[in-house]
Parts: sequence; structure tokens; C-alpha cells
Amino acid sequence: ISSDRPSLSRPLGFHRPSYFYNFTNIMCKTSPDSRHVHVIVTKDVAVEHQAAWLSMAQEMALATWKEDGCLQYEFGRSSSKDKPNRFVIVEEWSSMKKLEAHFSAPHFTKLIPQMDSISTTVELDVAFKCLTVARSEESLTKSAASMFLSNSQQAPPHVFVTVTKNVPEDKQEEWLNMAQDLAQGTWQEDGCLSYNFVKSKDNPTRFVIVEEWTSMKHLEAHFVTPHFTNFVPKMDAISETAQIDL
Repeated sequence: ISSDRPSLSRPLGFHRPSYFYNFTNIMCKTSPDSRHVHVIVTKDVAVEHQAAWLSMAQEMALATWKEDGCLQYEFGRSSSKDKPNRFVIVEEWSSMKKLEAHFSAPHFTKLIPQMDSISTTVELDVAFKCLTVARSEESLTKSAASMFLSNSQQAPPHVFVTVTKNVPEDKQEEWLNMAQDLAQGTWQEDGCLSYNFVKSKDNPTRFVIVEEWTSMKHLEAHFVTPHFTNFVPKMDAISETAQIDL
């Protein structure tokens, strides 16, 4: 987990409905034992296809946000000069049943094959939360207010970070204990909207850290906090960073 990294910006021209912040997101964060399903899809889209792909993504996201059980459905675009074709789709669903229903929705069956035909899937992880830590009520209130303002005003796009880690099974207990402490401190930070550790359903050593921040300024402040500088080097020492997308 490195602080020397660019950011993912939101490339679509709309935001999720504001009422999702007040109710759905709060239920997500205050139910640490729930089996919410996280999906992280990394795509490469050639420059000549990006306009068409994003047009379909816009239609896809508008319809998906209306689905029952959809808690998060975001398209992020890398600002890295080394990854001009990189996009990441970050999803959260209230249950596997809701995700499976999404796969048969008319907009999914219509648009996804077309989008896949002009893009390459780099990574796809279906995962479940692996920490019990949740953000505090005070943090929830601040985050809901921040997200409402960003939707009602022309605020800068939020910053998304996805970090894919491989952690050997004999190191996972130690790594997750530090992740618990790291997340506990991070959820209390100003500007932290989402900070979830999820474990792959199919790969026993694969973990993904999914973050959302109000701004790059808040993310950069996170890199110099005591919990970041204390835990991240130790966690990196016993794990392998497979991919970072921002």
C-alpha cells in the first residue's frame, strides 16, 4: 500500500441518489456481520473505444442504481499516465441473491456483452468483508453530509482506491489484526467515505482494500497519519501487492 500513487476519478456524469447515503450506506457500515457482496472489476478500454464504452456505462449505471439491493455501483478512471486505458468498477450488493438478480436484468444482458466486446477484463474479484470494524455514528453523520453536498454542489470528484493484496495463509491472522487497527483509525478520518477490507470468494489468499475519499487532499492526509505510517509498512512486509488502481 503505497502513498506514491495517482487517483481514480469518477468518469460518469451523474452521482448516486442522495438518499442512498442517508439510509443504505449507513445500514451497510453499521452491520459488520452482514454478508454484503463486493465486486471489483478492472477493465482496460482502448482510447478509440472509450467514448462508446462510457456511454454504455452511463446507461448501465443509471439503471443499476435503481435495482433492489444495490449499495454501490461506481465507475472509476485512472489518472495515471501509465494506465490511460484503465477503469475500475466497484460494486456492493446487500446479498448474493441480489447480485445474481442483477446478472439477469435487461440492462445487464443488453449492455455488458457490448461493453465486454470493446474492452479487456484485467481482474475480477467477488469478495466478502473480512473485518468487524465499522465507522462511528459521528463519522456516519459527517460522511452523509459530505456526500450530500458533493451531489448537490459542483464539488470535485471523489477519489477511489482499490488495492489488491496476496497474503499467505499463515500470515493472514497477523495481517488482519493490523488491518483491523488500521481501519479503526481510518474510519475516523475526515474525508473517509469508504474503507473496506474484503476477501475473495474464490482465491484464499486474495484481499482487496476498497477506499473512497472526499478529495485527493484527504487521501494525502491519510498517508501521514500515525495509523498509516505504523501499520502499512508492517502489513506490506508480510504480503504482496498484486495491483493498485486509483
